[in-house]
Amino acid sequence: IPRRFQQVDLHLNETNPSDLISSKAGVLVSHRLDLNAPYEDIFGHYATNTKRNVKSARSQGLLLDTEIPVSEVISLFRASSRGQDKAVRMGDADYGCFLEMAGFACQRGLLDTWGARTPNGQLIAGACFLKDAQRTWFWASGRNEELARFKAMFFILDEYIRQRAHQPLVLD
Repeated sequence: IPRRFQQVDLHLNETNPSDLISSKAGVLVSHRLDLNAPYEDIFGHYATNTKRNVKSARSQGLLLDTEIPVSEVISLFRASSRGQDKAVRMGDADYGCFLEMAGFACQRGLLDTWGARTPNGQLIAGACFLKDAQRTWFWASGRNEELARFKAMFFILDEYIRQRAHQPLVLD
């Protein structure tokens, strides 16, 4: 890699050896959850705060929508503080590329796009999950920060886990 590059992002999975990478490399944590267990067992291992947020979300009367357009997830993200953060450095072309990749995955049945709606139907959070036969990746998400009290992302993720429990899958 030419020296003029100050930063290089390499995303390696857990089976790649990292001892050959510079000591200046940062390590990001990826969480993997084996879904091949009863939902009650999986839920029982949630952190106390997560259990509280899931219960709060369920009490809000949220509606699950399992077919939201990826463009709506992107809109929620772009409108959020994370989407507005200058460090994210994503422009229209980047979001266009993301939509193109999502369309490719969707055509092949490799993408789930789930959302949470308020009882009156307003979309307040959405998530994109890439998948194959053995693994699902939480790929992208967005939420309406003004309605954070609904805990909608907890609702979406918990429902995704609930509906895939007892299957030989890993949620990454």
